[in-house]
Amino acid sequence: MKRMPILTSGRVLVDRGLIAPPADDDGSDWAELLVVEVTDQDASFLGSYWNSGHRQFLATGKTSHLADFEGEQVNGLALMTDPRLIEEFDEEYGQIDVREIYDPGRSS
Repeated sequence: MKRMPILTSGRVLVDRGLIAPPADDDGSDWAELLVVEVTDQDASFLGSYWNSGHRQFLATGKTSHLADFEGEQVNGLALMTDPRLIEEFDEEYGQIDVREIYDPGRSS
């Protein structure tokens, strides 16, 4: 199966036990990157999110680039569309190169 990064709610990941809470946990949310197994369809959708939504929002500041992804989920995790949290993530970690993280898996 393919593996691809998803940018989602850090609070949700902590609540589901997928990551440990931060040392300075104050209960607020943040954007967190998680690599998940995806179907071909979800891989394509996440590619669109990273290129047309996330990257274009950061390049232009226009939240309209995130609108198509509002409320959408992959593997039960909502895609991050909160502009403030996306900008904070980008400031802390820089531009994410999805191609470096993407794992196409093995062909069956």
